[in-house]
Amino acid sequence: MLLEDIILSSDDKNFTKSNMKIGRKFHKIKNLGRLKNYIGWGYYLELPAGWNAYLCMDKSEIDSSKVLFFFSMEKEIFESILEK
Repeated sequence: MLLEDIILSSDDKNFTKSNMKIGRKFHKIKNLGRLKNYIGWGYYLELPAGWNAYLCMDKSEIDSSKVLFFFSMEKEIFESILEK
């Protein structure tokens, strides 16, 4: 994963992606995406449609983690929001 110049994120509790909300426990959503790690930043679940759900910094926290925020680094998502 390469970090782009733009990272779009939301910690709004009303924001949902892939039937997932902020605060959902990892064990309930782990099958909805692929667990990934960005060294020095933390663990997140890669979701369909270009979004990711950030979980935690440390690998030992994954099983008890919850979604803290959603983020995307895809230019198309950023542009689609600007068009609205």
